[in-house]
Amino acid sequence: MSVNPSANAWVIKLLNILKNQNIGAEKLYPLLRKNGFIYGTNLNEIYASTPHKLNYTREELAKLNLLSALFYVHQIEFPNRDLSDFQDKLISFYGQIQIEKKHKFFEWPSFKSKPDVQIEKLMHQRIKAKTNLLEKNFSNIVTNTLLNIDVECFKAFCQGHKQIIEFASHLEATLINVISIGLHKKSNKSNYEELLIKLLESSLRYQDTQIENFENINLINFNQFKNKSTKLYILDAAAMSIFSDEIVDDQERKFIHELGQLLKLSSDEIHESIKSISSFVRENYDKIPYFNNANPIKNFYDKTYRSTSLLIIRNKNRLIKEISQSKELLILLKKSTHTDLSHDEKKIVKRQLMDIFKSIPSLAIFAIPGGSVLLPIIIKLIPTLLPSAFNENLEEN
Repeated sequence: MSVNPSANAWVIKLLNILKNQNIGAEKLYPLLRKNGFIYGTNLNEIYASTPHKLNYTREELAKLNLLSALFYVHQIEFPNRDLSDFQDKLISFYGQIQIEKKHKFFEWPSFKSKPDVQIEKLMHQRIKAKTNLLEKNFSNIVTNTLLNIDVECFKAFCQGHKQIIEFASHLEATLINVISIGLHKKSNKSNYEELLIKLLESSLRYQDTQIENFENINLINFNQFKNKSTKLYILDAAAMSIFSDEIVDDQERKFIHELGQLLKLSSDEIHESIKSISSFVRENYDKIPYFNNANPIKNFYDKTYRSTSLLIIRNKNRLIKEISQSKELLILLKKSTHTDLSHDEKKIVKRQLMDIFKSIPSLAIFAIPGGSVLLPIIIKLIPTLLPSAFNENLEEN
């Protein structure tokens, strides 16, 4: 069953799917790790057992998996409670953070609408970075890595932790420190490490003041973290930081083992952390922004292209119908498949495409001021969506 997290009513639809599933405490964290949620790169929906018809953006997958993980935590802590109890507790959890903490990078929605609508807004705001387009594109690489803080904090909240904002702040600061120390342990350093630290600091949600940076993990207090999943999360974040060059040398491996021991994890759990990040990176290297974003401008273009193409594909039939009713545009698009258009012809194509976008609500983004910067991508995509007769290269002999 497909769930579209960019359309209304997706939360209630997803919750109705999740309520019929049962993920045990031992299975949840490995599932989040396997699907990339822990590493900030969501490859699949953690709840899906059957193929779906939609191709999701990274942000949409992050929404689906964050809400799914939060639901599973509630299900584990309160196995006999219903959906309304989960919604109430989740809103209460985020509401407590809203009262005690208002961060300049994160504006919580006002809680006045129906519970599922409130949660839709919460998930959207939690994924969305409040920065300009280029910064948003790049900082989300790190922000999504920190999303599991919500899951661990919600678990602590469900277990009755009274000082949840202090717990969240301490966990966030701990993660930043172990990642920073891990990056400095790398044998092959680059300017990217410095940029990554800045992005980590810009993604903080629970800090009023600058984090106290430690140069040694022995100075960090891990005693507040009682849940096994929280400890594994800290260890995995550190393992991810040292694995960006796909090499773990003896010094880096020693750092991970020392950290695991401080977290009171077993040797098998420490080994599994290194093995998991190694397998995940090698199998999905090209899909992981954290390990594949030396050029922010290129990444910005690539992400824009993916998002735009997804939007066009989802509206393919309506778009082709609208284009077919515009004779001049149809002729020019056919011409563009085998020769370059003149400056005037390109202006005609852009103007008529704008008129078409205005008639399709979900494509209205291209008609607003500034939306025209996406038109070159649109024009590049359109010929590949038109019938094969429009492209002589696709004709059979």
